[in-house]
Amino acid sequence: MNDEQRFEENKLQFCSQGLENIGAKRNVKPRSDVTWLTIVVDEDFAVPALVLGHSIQTVSEGTRKALQSVGWDTRLVEEMDCEWLDAKVGGETQQWDDCWFSDQIANYQQEIMNLWRETTIKDTCPDDQVLLWHYYAAAGKWKALPFSFNIRLIIYRPLNSYHFAGGPRYHPPKPWSAKCRPSRMEASDFDRPILVVDDMVLIFWKNFYELLLKYNLEDWWRSTKLFRPDQQFGGVPYAGCIS
Repeated sequence: MNDEQRFEENKLQFCSQGLENIGAKRNVKPRSDVTWLTIVVDEDFAVPALVLGHSIQTVSEGTRKALQSVGWDTRLVEEMDCEWLDAKVGGETQQWDDCWFSDQIANYQQEIMNLWRETTIKDTCPDDQVLLWHYYAAAGKWKALPFSFNIRLIIYRPLNSYHFAGGPRYHPPKPWSAKCRPSRMEASDFDRPILVVDDMVLIFWKNFYELLLKYNLEDWWRSTKLFRPDQQFGGVPYAGCIS
């Protein structure tokens, strides 16, 4: 299935489920001042979450001002206090100040998972992000806040070639689950412009290897199932592995 067919498939799903929810079930007026954010954390996604956090820390003050100049609102969020979280004295979302938002809605995973059968049309089984789109479609034109490693193809096209969204039939595998990886030396030496998808993979591992040193996470990394010493310290070029 190519990208054009995938777009048409998404449109059909939106029409069948989204319009039903908006018009018949909930009758909610469209809004443009709301957003939704999903955070899924497990062993496999710890790696990209670390890369994202490390990358955000490297954004300079000059870059923040440049983003603000075109309308983006950048906020510095304090680190979360784990002891305070364990005490369970906060609400569902302790990551941000409540005064930043007019409303917050928290939903548990089972309620969303129950939609899977409803959104299945013929032989099409929606992935997690498509399912969430159906869930939040009833609230109107909500703005998504996707992780950079999980960009929705339907929103950020034609940048799908530079991201790792969707399954292997539509996109390259995610860097941490792909069979090929650059060595630490090759990733560290990468300093050229990003021109193809494989360059994004090199950038991903360049950032990850840097954060292992910066945050003293080498022992943790070596204890995980994702650690592959033969690739990380070997001499086979990344291009040679994927060809």
